Amino acid sequence: MRQQEKKRRSIGIRGQLMWFLCLICLLLLGMFWFLSTQLLEPLYTKHIQKQLTEEADLIVTKMDEAIASGTTLSYWAFGGIKVTNEEFFSQLGSEIYSGGELSSFCVDISDATLRTIKKYENLSYCSLHQKSFPDTLDDDAFYSTARQVRQYCRENGDFARVLPAAKPSAYNQLVVGRMTSDGAYTVLVSTTLMHVSEAGTVLSTVLLLSAALMISLLACGAFAAKTKSGVRIAGLKGPTTMGLVNLLDMERSGKASQHYDLQLYGAADEIVPKLIKGELDMAAIPANLAATLYQKTNGGIQVMAVNTLGVLYVVEKGDSIHSFADLKGRTILSTGKGTTPEYVLRYLLTKNGLDPDKDVKIEYYSEASEVTAQMAASKKDAIAVLPQPYVTAAQLKDSSLRVVLDLTKEWNKVCDTQLITGVTVVRTEYAKENPDIVANFLRDYEKSIKAAQTDVAGTAALCEETGVVAKKAIAQKALPQCNIVYRVGDEMKADVNAYLKVLYDASPAAVGGKLPDANFYYTKATPGQVFWRSVQRSFQ
Repeated sequence: MRQQEKKRRSIGIRGQLMWFLCLICLLLLGMFWFLSTQLLEPLYTKHIQKQLTEEADLIVTKMDEAIASGTTLSYWAFGGIKVTNEEFFSQLGSEIYSGGELSSFCVDISDATLRTIKKYENLSYCSLHQKSFPDTLDDDAFYSTARQVRQYCRENGDFARVLPAAKPSAYNQLVVGRMTSDGAYTVLVSTTLMHVSEAGTVLSTVLLLSAALMISLLACGAFAAKTKSGVRIAGLKGPTTMGLVNLLDMERSGKASQHYDLQLYGAADEIVPKLIKGELDMAAIPANLAATLYQKTNGGIQVMAVNTLGVLYVVEKGDSIHSFADLKGRTILSTGKGTTPEYVLRYLLTKNGLDPDKDVKIEYYSEASEVTAQMAASKKDAIAVLPQPYVTAAQLKDSSLRVVLDLTKEWNKVCDTQLITGVTVVRTEYAKENPDIVANFLRDYEKSIKAAQTDVAGTAALCEETGVVAKKAIAQKALPQCNIVYRVGDEMKADVNAYLKVLYDASPAAVGGKLPDANFYYTKATPGQVFWRSVQRSFQ
């Protein structure tokens, strides 16, 4: 007795709750299965039959009206050549395809010879004709099933019946038959009962799925280990990552929703392969690189937020540059080959009447720190495109260095869109599997961004601690000029779409050859999805 009691007590409250939830889910799914198979399926079939009947009656009415007006719809010429009134049937086809409520159907019109006069079909596989589309009307003699159904309609009049699937991979098909008033033509209208079959298959296996659910709730240690390692986020040294650093302070103080593993890289091309391989979950990268990566991975990443607006400046060691015109014939040092700095610079040069390939020489370096080192080594007349906070860092080292052009302001002179430097992306697969983690991240990220905007000193200290910026003093002075933002949803879509369109018009290669579609943007998970994934994770 004592051993038995001990065993009972070994099942803790968490385990009891889990089994209770699993039992409830099993009962609910069983009820849904019963309702769907015993009630909903017949109702759905009846609804489809009503749609098919209305469509068949409409077709017959139009044919009767045409026949009554003396219109010849079809006839067989010498040698068995079929002749149809193409004007009438073309108009009829347009009305069938545009006016009906059915998304997939087959309309078969035959005459007294039981041969097809006209057929309209957009089914992937038609059990009535036993043939995958596209097909021709020349092999009508082989349509044994269709001919049998036509004969049945002629012998029995109006009918509705279900045809069994013609092959294992096909679905049952509902057919409604009607005849014209003069008996000259038979009209068959049919559609697949695919959705009914699919629902029945899914719901028939729900008990097995429920068992799998219980197993997954009991044994998901592998995923738990991954979660404990933290959300793996990559960032570049500089402004696009400055808004992320407060996540670490939030985690230390217990205010973060989860653990974060922030990884820093000097160049975007170091991040890309890791993101593609699934070695990173999220990343703060240039906006145009995100578009290119979306195309390269066939939708493998999604943009969650805009994190940084314009932060680029043209700086000079000297006093010879006062406008874009003064850059002609000069060498410009820059970072960001293949990313935002390159395309923004080339776009603005072009808009100001300069050929980026002929009128100037652009030398690219992998990191902004290399550019500042080259500037420091130059005695005079050195020109560079630098982002904040590297502008501030260079000026603190060399007081003769001056900002000659604010590229954000120059952008606004020639373009009515926002100049976007960086966005935060997530792997599409990761977002689907972890809607709760992504939702938690976005909430924490917004708080981190607000802290970067309001607590400049604290954020600057974290920038130095993490290595995002070399010195606290540099970060503190540069932060107000870094245009760090948190833009999500429709506002994010509008800004990014407009910005990428400008780059695309200037050079399609800048965005990966074509503009990304709507799936490029992350759609916030529903509260139900987040809750259910959280329940699963609570048992890990």
